[in-house]
Amino acid sequence: MLGTALYMGRAHHDARRLLKRFHRALATTPVAVFGMGPRTLEERDVTGSRNQLRAALAKVPDVEPLTVAVFGGVLRPAEQCFPFNRMPESDARDWEAIRAWAKKIAEMYYERNPVSADSTSSGSVARL
Repeated sequence: MLGTALYMGRAHHDARRLLKRFHRALATTPVAVFGMGPRTLEERDVTGSRNQLRAALAKVPDVEPLTVAVFGGVLRPAEQCFPFNRMPESDARDWEAIRAWAKKIAEMYYERNPVSADSTSSGSVARL
């Protein structure tokens, strides 16, 4: 699972660096990708964030995520530096959508790698 903040027109630097550095390993591993960033859930904002995430993934064409999602982000200007501290506060997170996507991902991973009953007793599997 790879998650990244989406802002200033692209995915966070650390996520882009991780993709660049580990793209060969990620190309052979089932990976799900999500970005959080649009300040609203208006179609224009979500589309812009989706395009930012696509641009980051396009630079590593050998990485083919099982699924890609974009969720609304949160901005608390009082906790930010310039120029973000001048923006209006927003919270576009849709917790139901995030939980539903996480459950879907868990099911996808489980279908690819079923977990035996023995491994669940050790606490290695979290219930969603």
